[in-house]
Amino acid sequence: MLVINDAKVLISAYRFIEKNCDLMDEFVYRHAINFGPSPEYCSTYDVTNNIINLIERKNRLINLKLIIEELVDSLEKQDKLIILSKMRYNLSVKSFCEMFNMPSVRTAFRRIQTSLEHFLIKANNSPYKEKLEYLLDNESFIVALRQEQFKKEVCV
Repeated sequence: MLVINDAKVLISAYRFIEKNCDLMDEFVYRHAINFGPSPEYCSTYDVTNNIINLIERKNRLINLKLIIEELVDSLEKQDKLIILSKMRYNLSVKSFCEMFNMPSVRTAFRRIQTSLEHFLIKANNSPYKEKLEYLLDNESFIVALRQEQFKKEVCV
């Protein structure tokens, strides 16, 4: 079952997915171009497997991006605006206060938390729940974001 920190990680990860996919394209290109006679032995099989693994990883990330977008699209308008603001701009709570005309930081914090909870409910009830859990546990950059999120929660 996904928890609130998982929702925060998924929202944070969204901003980096496209950049990671671009980097993977670059790695695939470099693997393909740099393959050839070299002082170190490198089999065609190994190079091909590395390229295939990178392409599969990229496909998983693209699917993750689409899943997150679908989950966000299924939210109500206010939740959707808050989540989209968090996904695209990583606004601070103070910025949320100004953007959404909220009377206090505490109100903004609660509203963000409520929107994250609504996102989480959608994610836990979606057919993609297992895929999200798998990616949270196995995709390296998402695992790093998850650890960073855990450190933030422990320090607060």
